[in-house]
Amino acid sequence: RILKLMRVLVITDLNWVEKDWFQTLVGVVIVLNSVIMGLETDLKSPMWFWVEQIMLVFFVLELSFRLRMKHCKFFTDPDDRYWNLMDFFIVLCGVFDQWLLKIWDSLMEGENHRNNFGQMMMLARMLRLMRILRLPPGGQ
Repeated sequence: RILKLMRVLVITDLNWVEKDWFQTLVGVVIVLNSVIMGLETDLKSPMWFWVEQIMLVFFVLELSFRLRMKHCKFFTDPDDRYWNLMDFFIVLCGVFDQWLLKIWDSLMEGENHRNNFGQMMMLARMLRLMRILRLPPGGQ
């Protein structure tokens, strides 16, 4: 199934990634993610783990679509280079924190050493809010 998904990603026209409706959707998900992070600090629940996984899958897919559409220009476009690098870094840190470290912890049977890293990743995820503050392309 993963190979089928990757095949679809390779052959599909992804021009819709730059459309206003998709950019609005991403902005809404970023704000929703920030609200959820705030709720997580006050309300303890096992459901937050699954909500975080859904959010991370969304951001990984969104980043994959933009990387596929823009290729190397994703990292070199003078207008969006820094925003794209920040998005790439935040999503990569999320994958590392939520998926790779969890696998590592399950193999090593311990989680005490990663509390500070998890807090740093939450702050990095909050940086994503800055993305919705930027001006639309060509706008002043």
